[in-house]
Amino acid sequence: MTLPFCGVGAVAAVAGLITGVVAVTRSAARGRAVTGLLLCAATLVIAVAAALWVAATGVGSCLDESLYPTRADAEACVAEKLGIPAEPGY
Repeated sequence: MTLPFCGVGAVAAVAGLITGVVAVTRSAARGRAVTGLLLCAATLVIAVAAALWVAATGVGSCLDESLYPTRADAEACVAEKLGIPAEPGY
């Protein structure tokens, strides 16, 4: 349930970049605005890196509920894609 909502942080970072740029151009609390811009940019870099990692490893296919209907099935798929030995009982 958590993985699909990871993109919400990236959307918030884009909104933060926009408001940060507006604040810097208006010279209102410039130090905080620059700090916000840097944090938002770092968040976007991390989000893009995570998205590329998920795409490269193929972990995203494990979220398909038609292929992996239970959480245990999805976790076993992730473990297989990442080369982690599955725990007994799966």
